[in-house]
Amino acid sequence: MIRLSSSLFNKPALFICAGIGITLATTGVTVASLYQMRLDAMGQARDAAQNMVVSLQNEIERNLDIYQLAMRDVATSVGTTSIARLPPEVRQLVAFGSATNAKDLGSLFATDATGKLVLDSIRVPFSLESSM
Repeated sequence: MIRLSSSLFNKPALFICAGIGITLATTGVTVASLYQMRLDAMGQARDAAQNMVVSLQNEIERNLDIYQLAMRDVATSVGTTSIARLPPEVRQLVAFGSATNAKDLGSLFATDATGKLVLDSIRVPFSLESSM
């Protein structure tokens, strides 16, 4: 037995080959693990991006629905009232008084057929905004 182990120590090429083999095996396992981690990270990023797209789509649809309802309320209130003869402040109150979500939307604008600004929710008097 002593003779066998002493003969192994006399052959340094065997140790060099074993070291290279262990290094290559370790490097291969590390590269394979890193590649798998990269694929997993890309899959998670793709899922996160898809979830964000769905979330933004739902938010945009919700906001468009709110705008549509608010503009329908404004159109209804303007259509039931002879709004052209009213003073501008009263016109704003009548037009946007029924638009319950007007403050959440930021601003709504209405123009006539020529494109002239007729109504906007920015100039709604303070008393209406505080009651919403």
